[in-house]
Amino acid sequence: MVLPSLSQSKPGGIGMAWAKIQKQYGWFGLWHPEIILLLLIVWVLYEWFRRTHQAIRFAQYSSFVAGIGAIYASMGTPLKLLGDAYLLTAHMVQYVLLSMAVPPLIIFGVPNSIWEWLWQRKWLNTIFRIITYPPLALLLFNLVFSGLLYPAVLDLSLRNTWLYLAAPYGMLITAVAMWWPLMSPLSESPRLSRGASLVYLFFGLDLMMPASVYIIDTGRPDYWIYREAPRLFHLSALADQQLGGIVMSIGMLLAYAVAFIATYAGYDDSHWYE
Repeated sequence: MVLPSLSQSKPGGIGMAWAKIQKQYGWFGLWHPEIILLLLIVWVLYEWFRRTHQAIRFAQYSSFVAGIGAIYASMGTPLKLLGDAYLLTAHMVQYVLLSMAVPPLIIFGVPNSIWEWLWQRKWLNTIFRIITYPPLALLLFNLVFSGLLYPAVLDLSLRNTWLYLAAPYGMLITAVAMWWPLMSPLSESPRLSRGASLVYLFFGLDLMMPASVYIIDTGRPDYWIYREAPRLFHLSALADQQLGGIVMSIGMLLAYAVAFIATYAGYDDSHWYE
């Protein structure tokens, strides 16, 4: 997708009304029916599998539905347009959904037999074993996530069609790899021990801090796309950037906190010796 040029926009201009956005982009540009169709096909296939092959627990089914709902919220609603052309804050909400909400929901929601079938595909097995190796998975996700937020890279990704298409899916794949050691349902690819999971989560939280601090603790707006965009919601470009950094930090902190609590719940002292 090639975004409309924003070079004519004045950073200090009057905020664009929502009605004007609707008129400019239309229903298709705001709600992406192609994403609705794709996710509907995925849900129908899931329903067919659930009814013909394997009983799926309600919690697992709900997790899958919530996962595809989070994908649509990120990639098919006006949030995507706002993140692409107007607000870094909206872009951060997208990326938090794709990295912190979608992967655990989908990993838990997909039936084990499907994961086992995928694991038996030799080429997928080789790739997945490499990218889900815990230290590499943690480093790879944080490098991709932080790299895509580097101002020059983010600006380029919103102007280059191929990078624009690849960036969110590349980040989603590395996020799935990052969550896999904590949630793997397969005996062939066992989860980390409970003690190792806590250490893994600690380093995951630690590695996301530099990008978060850089974005929040700045005295100037660093992203050309958002600096030149028409102002919305009375947010200056600098306020939008700082708010985006706060949204990213809180979203990732909450996700890691939930994972930490879930991992720690019910522990006794023996887990330190696993």
